[in-house]
Amino acid sequence: MTPSPNSRSAEAFMWWARYADFYVLPHVLLFDSWEHLLLQLDEVDLVKVSASMAAFNLEQYEEQVATWRGIFDDVALARAHRRANHPREMLAALKLTWPDYNAPQEDKDMCTVAAYKSVTDRANFDCPNSGKSASRPGRGVVCCHPDCSQCARRGCGDQNLGPYSCCFSSILKSRPMCGEVDGGKSACVLLNDTETQ
Repeated sequence: MTPSPNSRSAEAFMWWARYADFYVLPHVLLFDSWEHLLLQLDEVDLVKVSASMAAFNLEQYEEQVATWRGIFDDVALARAHRRANHPREMLAALKLTWPDYNAPQEDKDMCTVAAYKSVTDRANFDCPNSGKSASRPGRGVVCCHPDCSQCARRGCGDQNLGPYSCCFSSILKSRPMCGEVDGGKSACVLLNDTETQ
Protein backbone atom coordinates (compact mmCIF):
# COMPACT_ATOMS: atom_id res chain seq x y z
CA MET A 1 0.00 0.00 0.00
CA THR A 2 1.33 3.42 -0.96
CA PRO A 3 2.04 5.53 2.15
CA SER A 4 0.68 9.05 2.40
CA PRO A 5 3.16 11.73 1.28
CA ASN A 6 2.05 13.73 4.33
CA SER A 7 3.06 11.01 6.76
CA ARG A 8 6.02 11.71 9.05
CA SER A 9 6.98 8.05 9.31
CA ALA A 10 10.39 6.81 8.21
CA GLU A 11 8.70 4.25 5.96
CA ALA A 12 6.77 6.96 4.08
CA PHE A 13 9.88 9.11 3.78
CA MET A 14 11.95 6.27 2.30
CA TRP A 15 9.15 5.36 -0.13
CA TRP A 16 8.70 8.91 -1.47
CA ALA A 17 12.37 9.98 -1.32
CA ARG A 18 13.20 7.86 -4.36
CA TYR A 19 11.17 10.29 -6.49
CA ALA A 20 13.22 13.32 -5.42
CA ASP A 21 14.87 15.23 -8.28
CA PHE A 22 18.40 14.32 -7.23
CA TYR A 23 17.55 10.61 -7.50
CA VAL A 24 15.60 10.87 -10.76
CA LEU A 25 17.35 13.46 -12.92
CA PRO A 26 20.44 12.37 -14.88
CA HIS A 27 24.00 13.61 -14.36
CA VAL A 28 23.48 14.30 -10.65
CA LEU A 29 26.47 13.16 -8.61
CA LEU A 30 25.65 11.41 -5.34
CA PHE A 31 28.09 10.69 -2.54
CA ASP A 32 27.98 8.29 0.42
CA SER A 33 30.44 10.12 2.66
CA TRP A 34 32.67 13.19 2.82
CA GLU A 35 35.58 11.05 1.65
CA HIS A 36 33.53 9.91 -1.34
CA LEU A 37 32.66 13.54 -2.14
CA LEU A 38 36.31 14.65 -2.01
CA LEU A 39 37.27 11.71 -4.24
CA GLN A 40 34.69 12.73 -6.84
CA LEU A 41 35.88 16.33 -6.75
CA ASP A 42 39.33 15.09 -7.71
CA GLU A 43 38.24 12.63 -10.39
CA VAL A 44 35.05 13.97 -11.99
CA ASP A 45 35.06 16.51 -14.83
CA LEU A 46 32.56 18.97 -13.34
CA VAL A 47 32.54 21.14 -16.45
CA LYS A 48 31.44 18.15 -18.50
CA VAL A 49 28.79 17.27 -15.91
CA SER A 50 27.47 20.84 -16.00
CA ALA A 51 27.36 20.80 -19.80
CA SER A 52 25.45 17.49 -19.75
CA MET A 53 22.94 18.94 -17.31
CA ALA A 54 22.48 22.02 -19.50
CA ALA A 55 21.91 19.86 -22.58
CA PHE A 56 19.36 17.74 -20.73
CA ASN A 57 17.55 20.84 -19.44
CA LEU A 58 17.33 22.22 -22.98
CA GLU A 59 15.98 18.93 -24.30
CA GLN A 60 13.41 18.81 -21.48
CA TYR A 61 12.39 22.40 -22.17
CA GLU A 62 11.84 21.67 -25.86
CA GLU A 63 9.90 18.49 -25.04
CA GLN A 64 7.68 20.31 -22.55
CA VAL A 65 6.97 23.13 -25.00
CA ALA A 66 6.08 20.57 -27.67
CA THR A 67 3.86 18.67 -25.23
CA TRP A 68 1.91 21.77 -24.21
CA ARG A 69 1.69 22.89 -27.83
CA GLY A 70 0.12 19.52 -28.62
CA ILE A 71 -2.33 19.89 -25.73
CA PHE A 72 -3.44 23.31 -26.95
CA ASP A 73 -3.69 21.98 -30.51
CA ASP A 74 -6.01 19.25 -29.21
CA VAL A 75 -8.13 21.87 -27.44
CA ALA A 76 -8.31 23.93 -30.61
CA LEU A 77 -9.29 20.82 -32.58
CA ALA A 78 -12.07 20.06 -30.11
CA ARG A 79 -13.38 23.61 -30.38
CA ALA A 80 -13.31 23.44 -34.15
CA HIS A 81 -15.58 20.39 -34.03
CA ARG A 82 -17.95 21.80 -31.46
CA ARG A 83 -21.54 22.27 -32.59
CA ALA A 84 -24.49 24.08 -31.12
CA ASN A 85 -26.39 20.79 -30.81
CA HIS A 86 -23.46 18.92 -29.40
CA PRO A 87 -24.84 15.64 -28.03
CA ARG A 88 -25.06 15.33 -24.26
CA GLU A 89 -24.35 11.59 -24.17
CA MET A 90 -20.67 11.24 -23.33
CA LEU A 91 -19.53 8.67 -25.89
CA ALA A 92 -21.48 10.31 -28.72
CA ALA A 93 -19.92 13.67 -27.86
CA LEU A 94 -16.43 12.15 -27.81
CA LYS A 95 -17.02 10.42 -31.13
CA LEU A 96 -17.99 13.77 -32.62
CA THR A 97 -14.91 15.50 -31.22
CA TRP A 98 -12.47 12.66 -31.91
CA PRO A 99 -13.87 10.76 -34.92
CA ASP A 100 -11.12 8.13 -34.78
CA TYR A 101 -11.67 7.31 -31.10
CA ASN A 102 -12.80 3.75 -30.48
CA ALA A 103 -14.03 3.39 -26.92
CA PRO A 104 -13.10 0.15 -25.15
CA GLN A 105 -16.05 -2.12 -24.43
CA GLU A 106 -15.81 -1.49 -20.70
CA ASP A 107 -16.13 2.26 -21.36
CA LYS A 108 -19.20 1.67 -23.51
CA ASP A 109 -20.74 -0.53 -20.85
CA MET A 110 -20.06 1.87 -17.99
CA CYS A 111 -20.51 5.04 -20.04
CA THR A 112 -17.21 6.29 -18.71
CA VAL A 113 -14.10 7.27 -20.56
CA ALA A 114 -10.46 6.64 -19.85
CA ALA A 115 -7.75 9.19 -20.53
CA TYR A 116 -7.37 10.03 -24.20
CA LYS A 117 -4.20 9.96 -26.10
CA SER A 118 -3.19 13.14 -27.81
CA VAL A 119 -3.12 13.55 -31.57
CA THR A 120 0.62 13.02 -31.38
CA ASP A 121 0.33 9.68 -29.58
CA ARG A 122 -2.43 8.44 -31.89
CA ALA A 123 -0.41 8.99 -35.06
CA ASN A 124 1.64 6.14 -36.51
CA PHE A 125 4.06 6.71 -39.36
CA ASP A 126 6.11 4.18 -41.28
CA CYS A 127 9.79 5.08 -41.27
CA PRO A 128 11.94 4.03 -44.25
CA ASN A 129 14.85 3.30 -41.89
CA SER A 130 12.67 0.90 -39.82
CA GLY A 131 13.04 3.17 -36.78
CA LYS A 132 10.28 4.50 -34.55
CA SER A 133 8.48 7.69 -35.53
CA ALA A 134 7.78 10.68 -33.30
CA SER A 135 5.55 13.62 -34.12
CA ARG A 136 4.74 17.00 -32.63
CA PRO A 137 1.63 18.90 -33.77
CA GLY A 138 2.63 21.95 -35.77
CA ARG A 139 6.28 20.89 -35.95
CA GLY A 140 6.52 17.68 -37.92
CA VAL A 141 7.44 14.00 -37.84
CA VAL A 142 10.88 12.47 -37.40
CA CYS A 143 12.25 8.95 -37.66
CA CYS A 144 14.70 7.93 -34.95
CA HIS A 145 17.59 5.58 -35.57
CA PRO A 146 16.24 2.02 -35.21
CA ASP A 147 18.72 1.31 -32.39
CA CYS A 148 17.25 4.04 -30.15
CA SER A 149 15.44 2.40 -27.25
CA GLN A 150 13.86 5.77 -26.39
CA CYS A 151 12.65 7.72 -29.42
CA ALA A 152 11.86 11.35 -28.53
CA ARG A 153 11.15 10.32 -24.96
CA ARG A 154 12.71 11.20 -21.64
CA GLY A 155 16.33 10.12 -21.60
CA CYS A 156 16.62 10.01 -25.40
CA GLY A 157 19.79 12.12 -25.35
CA ASP A 158 21.52 9.87 -22.81
CA GLN A 159 21.69 6.90 -25.17
CA ASN A 160 24.88 5.90 -26.97
CA LEU A 161 23.61 7.26 -30.29
CA GLY A 162 22.94 10.68 -28.73
CA PRO A 163 20.24 13.30 -29.30
CA TYR A 164 20.85 13.71 -33.04
CA SER A 165 19.70 10.14 -33.58
CA CYS A 166 17.10 9.74 -30.85
CA CYS A 167 15.60 13.15 -29.84
CA PHE A 168 12.86 14.96 -31.74
CA SER A 169 14.17 18.54 -31.69
CA SER A 170 17.76 17.61 -32.51
CA ILE A 171 16.71 15.39 -35.42
CA LEU A 172 14.30 18.01 -36.80
CA LYS A 173 16.97 20.72 -36.75
CA SER A 174 19.94 18.75 -38.07
CA ARG A 175 18.91 15.70 -40.07
CA PRO A 176 17.95 15.52 -43.78
CA MET A 177 14.53 14.60 -45.09
CA CYS A 178 13.95 10.85 -45.25
CA GLY A 179 13.48 11.04 -49.03
CA GLU A 180 17.01 12.43 -49.35
CA VAL A 181 18.58 9.55 -47.46
CA ASP A 182 19.56 6.61 -49.64
CA GLY A 183 18.85 3.66 -47.38
CA GLY A 184 20.68 3.08 -44.11
CA LYS A 185 19.54 3.47 -40.54
CA SER A 186 20.30 7.15 -40.03
CA ALA A 187 17.69 9.31 -38.32
CA CYS A 188 15.77 11.52 -40.72
CA VAL A 189 12.89 13.99 -40.98
CA LEU A 190 9.67 12.59 -42.42
CA LEU A 191 7.70 15.84 -42.27
CA ASN A 192 8.84 19.34 -41.30
CA ASP A 193 5.90 21.66 -40.69
CA THR A 194 8.14 24.46 -39.44
CA GLU A 195 9.47 25.13 -42.95
CA THR A 196 5.96 26.03 -44.16
CA GLN A 197 5.16 28.43 -41.32
